[in-house]
Amino acid sequence: MSATSSFVVVDDKEFDRIIDGSLWFTDPPYGLPSGEVGRELDHNHVFRFDPASGNLESVVDDFDRPNGLCFSPDEKWLYIADSGAPRHIRRFTVNPDNTLSGGEIFCEIGNGVPDGIRCDVDGRVWSSAGDGVHIFGTDGHLIGRIVTPSAPSRHDPSVIAPETVANLCFGGIDGNRL
Repeated sequence: MSATSSFVVVDDKEFDRIIDGSLWFTDPPYGLPSGEVGRELDHNHVFRFDPASGNLESVVDDFDRPNGLCFSPDEKWLYIADSGAPRHIRRFTVNPDNTLSGGEIFCEIGNGVPDGIRCDVDGRVWSSAGDGVHIFGTDGHLIGRIVTPSAPSRHDPSVIAPETVANLCFGGIDGNRL
């Protein structure tokens, strides 16, 4: 596949800082007005673009709706959120040649859907979700939750629901500020 191929949408993206500067990104159908109509690709993919060679490759194509992705601090793991029916985050081993292996379910999101995800400096996975932010230990168990306040829905003001968190990031001198 070449870098000139069409995509539905480049959703979340992550740069591989140590290995070779590749750009990894998801391609869910969120950019299409009617969902799947008009798709040019057969599946929803996760891609890796190598800027040195210009090569673009699909590294995973078995997600319902791949969305957020992040690397562990040592870049040995790639976590990918599936915002589709499974509502889970999967974990892949990043091999030395930038291929992926594994892909086991790391955690499931019980309330809402995983969207933007990030790893903190200690390797914990933070995921936006329906009721705020969920924090998972390196073993995939839920260890914390930041609940967002409820407010009237923008679609129906008579419905009160938690404010939606779509993404998150870390900053500060030590990279430990949400």
